[in-house]
Amino acid sequence: MALVVVCLFLTGFTSLVLEVAWARAFTPILGSSLYATATVLAGFMAGLALGAWLISRWQGALHRPLRTFAFIQMAIGLIGAMSIPLLEWTSPLYTYIYQLGGEGSLTFLGLRFLVVSLQLGLPVILMGMLLPLASTLFQQSRMEHGSAWTSVLYGATTTGAVLGALLSGFLLLPRFGIATTCLIVGVVDIVVGIVIYWRLRHSSPSLSSDLPPIAKPRVTKRVRGIEMLIFVSGFSAMSLEISWFRMLSNVFGATVHAFSIMLGVFLLGIAIGSFAASRLVRHSRYSSLEGLYLFGMAGLLALISSAFINELPIWYAQLYWQLSAGESYFGYFFSQFLVTAAVVFPSTFCFGSVFPYLLKIHLGNSKSMSLYVSAGRLYAFNTLGGILGIVLTGLALLPQFGVSKSLLISTTIMIIASFVLAGAYLNQISHRRKFKAVATMSSLALIAAVALPRHDPLLTSQGLFMNMKGQGGIEAFIDERESPVSILLHHEEGLHGTVAVIANEANLGRINLKISGRVVAGSGFGTRRHLALLAHLPFIFNAAAESAMVIGLGTGITAGHLLAHPSLKRLDVLELEPSVVKGSRFFSYINQRPLNDPRTNLILEDGRTHLRYSTDQYDLITSDPSSPFLSGGGSLYSTEFYDEVKKRLKPKGVFSQWIQGSGLSLSTYYSALRSFLLAFPQSYLFIDGENTVLIGCQGEPSLTYSQLVSLFTNEKVAGLLAAEDLTSPEDLLGLFYGDTRHLQNLGYSHIPAHSDDNLYLETAIPLDLFTSMDRLVSLDLATILAKGRLENLLETFEGTPPEQMLEFLVSGMPTQFSQSHLQLFEELRRSRDNLGLKSSDQRLSAWYESRLSTEKRDLLFKKIDQEIMGAIKSRKTADLIDVLKEAMMYPDSKGYYASGVILGETYLQQAQFKEALSVAHKIRSEHPAYGSAYHIAAEALIQMNQLKRARAILEEGLFYHPGHQGLSKLLDTIARLPFDTQPEGEQDSFHQ
Repeated sequence: MALVVVCLFLTGFTSLVLEVAWARAFTPILGSSLYATATVLAGFMAGLALGAWLISRWQGALHRPLRTFAFIQMAIGLIGAMSIPLLEWTSPLYTYIYQLGGEGSLTFLGLRFLVVSLQLGLPVILMGMLLPLASTLFQQSRMEHGSAWTSVLYGATTTGAVLGALLSGFLLLPRFGIATTCLIVGVVDIVVGIVIYWRLRHSSPSLSSDLPPIAKPRVTKRVRGIEMLIFVSGFSAMSLEISWFRMLSNVFGATVHAFSIMLGVFLLGIAIGSFAASRLVRHSRYSSLEGLYLFGMAGLLALISSAFINELPIWYAQLYWQLSAGESYFGYFFSQFLVTAAVVFPSTFCFGSVFPYLLKIHLGNSKSMSLYVSAGRLYAFNTLGGILGIVLTGLALLPQFGVSKSLLISTTIMIIASFVLAGAYLNQISHRRKFKAVATMSSLALIAAVALPRHDPLLTSQGLFMNMKGQGGIEAFIDERESPVSILLHHEEGLHGTVAVIANEANLGRINLKISGRVVAGSGFGTRRHLALLAHLPFIFNAAAESAMVIGLGTGITAGHLLAHPSLKRLDVLELEPSVVKGSRFFSYINQRPLNDPRTNLILEDGRTHLRYSTDQYDLITSDPSSPFLSGGGSLYSTEFYDEVKKRLKPKGVFSQWIQGSGLSLSTYYSALRSFLLAFPQSYLFIDGENTVLIGCQGEPSLTYSQLVSLFTNEKVAGLLAAEDLTSPEDLLGLFYGDTRHLQNLGYSHIPAHSDDNLYLETAIPLDLFTSMDRLVSLDLATILAKGRLENLLETFEGTPPEQMLEFLVSGMPTQFSQSHLQLFEELRRSRDNLGLKSSDQRLSAWYESRLSTEKRDLLFKKIDQEIMGAIKSRKTADLIDVLKEAMMYPDSKGYYASGVILGETYLQQAQFKEALSVAHKIRSEHPAYGSAYHIAAEALIQMNQLKRARAILEEGLFYHPGHQGLSKLLDTIARLPFDTQPEGEQDSFHQ
């Protein structure tokens, strides 16, 4: 008995590790979409169900059941060890079915599920046979103790799965990679099989004579009812798991570690519940009644846990600080464990306890059915229910109803099923006791449903986990709860994550697009300029590009800027999440509305999948994927991904890739950089504040300064660049930090490149976030690359004026890098000497003194504020306008918007309506969630007798700031004015 329990523990461990490893191995093949994940999970669970069903009908396995167990275990190990090479060998098959069905088609999805099921079929079917087969040890006990001992086996298997869930995410996959991990656990399975065979080769009993005929088990209506109940249990458990994981992903961030912890706690509850029930069910006099309570309590406790959904972010942050003062991995991991346990454990404990009770009831209503047949049938039905729970919840319930309602639906099904159990299987219980049980469950469920607080999606979408390393972030979150200033413009439970568009966070007047609580893009200068660079920089390297692909629509800024180039004739936009497409409309005032352009082709598909299986080729490809902080995000940063990009580029094709420059360690950045350089030996690095952009080329391009000059000759392109404070070739070259040759100075060769196999970025970045969050990696890069930077720039871009470039680099040092300005200056002085330039030390010093450092900027802003106040008091309008214009030169200053409002109102008073409109446009671009800019613009247009445009602007303001009283009042005023005669063809709002 002890040996079997230990072996089942190891089996549970290896099976779960293989499941996780296979799911990750399929990501490059199927993509990281929910469809792909559901395909793998459903295929895996279908195999388990089929295995349990088949073993319940296989009489021959019982002649020596443990020997059969040993052979099956060895077979699983052998297949598991070879699984990754076999998977890669069958990869071309997916190319065929993709081209046969096309992206997103039902044909592709159906054929993909069929192929995955066939690939996973044999090992997973064998896994499904193990638990029912092991239960034959207790065939003699049957109903008296058989269900209890089977529960012990079930608990042992699940406990092993807990260990597998945790070690796969925290140790095995990060340390050894997918292929080696599968090899290791495959060897463990083989060893387990050999040990069982060696230990029991002479003692494995034949139990076939004690069994009823297996071919024709008696399945009565009551037996079928129990099987339907266990089906409902499986459905509800997996449905709740999907909903819980989505809910907690917004609390912790959707990281590899968070998923491992959530899965581990889920399985731990089931394991402990199963062990507890193994003792209780032996001495139970009223199994049906106790099963009723457990069945109903599983749903009721899940319902109660959802009552705390709005509190979870602050609980997590406070636990993190109490456990580690914001400084250790222990607090990061253990606080996630505790919050998950509070939500998940009570209900999963009941789920784990239900199985032995239902098994006992099943045996009691099917006298002719053996224990292992009964266990196999229940296991199969439970697993089939789980498949339906995964598919229905992920693809329908969550997108249609959201997290809280999906939880409510799942728990309601559980509670109703418990009433069915009460009505059909409590025959031995008095009507009074039966009524009391049902009334108790009904009352508790009703109270819980009525008292359930309404889910506040704004709170759970703000991503406190990104700001909780500093106490200020927690305090700001609490203040927001008490006096909310943020506005939730859009919220949707998408197929692949929770998508939210939030305006005026921290009262900054900006708009942010968030996925699973993390900002992926926004309207602020620092979160949007790199999106413009992704679009425009490639045209320096291939000015005549006619076709382009954008991986990740996001806010639509990159796509819109690409379309500004007249040579572009075709643009394919790949977006995984349909909800992001809906959210992008809130950025239409700055994204040029790319989806309305006839050259644009929107493809709702995983970018990796399309690249891998399509045959299209492009002149340009840009990629701005989610951070690898998110589980699955690393698939768009791996060397294998970049190799697939190269295959889709034309001979002179160019690829631009964003990589974050903050929230990770330098070594982690090197891993991302190295994976890029391995695929693109001819690469170029641009650094813009916290963001870096890499350009990879097919072959070595011929680059000249005149190519940068020509980029600004197109009026529309120049206007878009000017809006991002890029008005000259020097502005772009000032962001250039080196080509591949110069990047060798970083010394990254000892860091492993991120790959599909090692998952380096996905496991490292969440940990870096809590140790390196306050460090700007892009600053480290700029400092290291400062030596020889000017020489490399002049060599790369022929014809660049050396003296002019030197002056720009010295006087225009990035303000964000102020702490390294002196070091950067010294390196530029050495470069001057190496190049033999004529600029004197005096001129260099003068340029250096003219730069804007953090300290000088703060003093300048303070001086400007004082001058504004002085001009207002003196009522000197001309002086006021001059100083306000100076203030408007610094969009990152705290007084930028207020200065713009004062300037706009001053222009209105002076009847300079076009100037007022221009100022309003400018401040609105940076702060669209404030109302004053729209008010000023509308007032100016009213005075210009352009009521249609005024109305459109006010409606736009209310779009970003619903319920703004000033804008609503002015809109009502316009409605009472005479109809204006706006010239035909004039724009109806000021953002164009």
